[in-house]
Amino acid sequence: MWSFFKRLFSKFLPSSDNSSQNTKEKGLIIDLDPIEEEKPQSPMGEVKRLDLNGKEFLTLQRTKTTDSYTEGKLIWKDREIATTLEGPTPSPAFPDQGSIPESDYKMELRKEGGQHTTYHFKYPEIHEGMIWIKEVDHLAFPYLMAGNDPALAYGNVLVGERVEEGWLLNSESTYLHVYQQLKEELSGKEVVLRILNP
Repeated sequence: MWSFFKRLFSKFLPSSDNSSQNTKEKGLIIDLDPIEEEKPQSPMGEVKRLDLNGKEFLTLQRTKTTDSYTEGKLIWKDREIATTLEGPTPSPAFPDQGSIPESDYKMELRKEGGQHTTYHFKYPEIHEGMIWIKEVDHLAFPYLMAGNDPALAYGNVLVGERVEEGWLLNSESTYLHVYQQLKEELSGKEVVLRILNP
């Protein structure tokens, strides 16, 4: 019985000493080399640094990371202007949930979208657009904004006075102060946000 099946399927199965040429002639492509496992790429991407010559730039110096949040300091023209609060370091499985990857990012005022409409309604006297952190991997529109809870940051950078037990205090007043300092620069110049991990 075995010899019958062997004769029946022999023209489809390459013998152990088949050359690659014979294999191709029979319409089969067999890769006899071991499969090399592809090294996974980090979803966080590489750290990119921009040329800051002639540009205005903010520094977000992170100072503390926990399982629940990331704390830092926002520095503008050698002065600390706010405490920052973000989500924790994102996992490879969920790169869009957590803090923004360490890198340099261009910023500008974004004058459209739902968040812009909300802030324009809340702060009509000063609001001219959301402070948009551009070209962040896995995040379309992360902003520098007001907020207290890192669990609700959703990739944004929250600004406030200080952090107590993972909660950002005096965020709204700090945001308005920061916004007024940055608004004119963002309206006419290229501004870069440089994020530094601890």
